[in-house]
Amino acid sequence: MYQENNPPPPLSLKFSVTGKPVVIINDIDRGLALRIYIERALKESASARPMEDYDAFFNSIKLDWGEKTASFNFPANAVIMLSLKIAQGADRAHVYGGNLYRRTIYKIICYSNLLTNRKISR
Repeated sequence: MYQENNPPPPLSLKFSVTGKPVVIINDIDRGLALRIYIERALKESASARPMEDYDAFFNSIKLDWGEKTASFNFPANAVIMLSLKIAQGADRAHVYGGNLYRRTIYKIICYSNLLTNRKISR
């Protein structure tokens, strides 16, 4: 892509973490994995969540963090969106979903109706 006598221009990446203001990381080494810069962006944005809770997108395309930065061919004004993965916390769904959730709601309704002297049917 680039000739030896014509090196590529320096690359700066911009990251938007869950819609928060953009974090700019300058002097990107194209030979390193994107994961390194995602980690830096999360640290600079003071995110309390672990890196594994996020997905990275550019132009609505999910990015593979393990690939080298050069393989993506980002344009000069690229903004990489870091958003929380869909269904994060699904491993705890059995606690909040299903019968336990329905029984808890039913108890709340029964208790509130007991306070107001109303009867409900199951």
